[in-house]
Amino acid sequence: TPLPDRLEAWNFLHRIGTAEILHPDFLAAVDVDGPAGHMRDVYRSAPANSQLNRLLYYDWRFTLADNDLRKVEAMCALAGVEVSYPMLHPDVVDMSLRVPPQMKMPGTELRDFYKKAMQGFLPDEIIHKKKHGFGLPFGLWLQQSSELRELVLGNLADLRRRHIVRDGFLDRLLDLHGADDARYYGVFVWVLAMLEQWFQSHGIEA
Repeated sequence: TPLPDRLEAWNFLHRIGTAEILHPDFLAAVDVDGPAGHMRDVYRSAPANSQLNRLLYYDWRFTLADNDLRKVEAMCALAGVEVSYPMLHPDVVDMSLRVPPQMKMPGTELRDFYKKAMQGFLPDEIIHKKKHGFGLPFGLWLQQSSELRELVLGNLADLRRRHIVRDGFLDRLLDLHGADDARYYGVFVWVLAMLEQWFQSHGIEA
């Protein structure tokens, strides 16, 4: 599977197929390849020759600008906390663009250049600690909290009336979440529940 499509190989939407998930009327009204086409355009437009730098450019556009930074900014603002990003200072970014790809990542050694650059500046336990993801353990919370489950099931019931997702699929998704990998299937339950929350917060009636 070529890049950047390979980055979405884990995506439940693609693994099951949009025809199995989306309501036929909604499916007929949207371009299901639109998001993937946008991803490919961004990847191809990267001002870089190496695959590593193309991936970094893609990561800046999607993972940082469109996702992680928006979450951090919004939640910190709600908590009254100011946040800064020293590693995204223009001087640091400009310097990173001058580092040859083979120095950034020799072989399969992730973050090698950063770790070596931070030797003697950051404590060793930070430099050598294992990576911890920031994924929300929503799937597990949904199993443990009856209040959260009631809220989510209410959202999904409202979403059914919008004819965006097939009724049978919602039942199947909840069954998979309860019987299989709650962490994995919980992600899509969360996405659909938050979609309905978005509709309601913008006053869009079902």
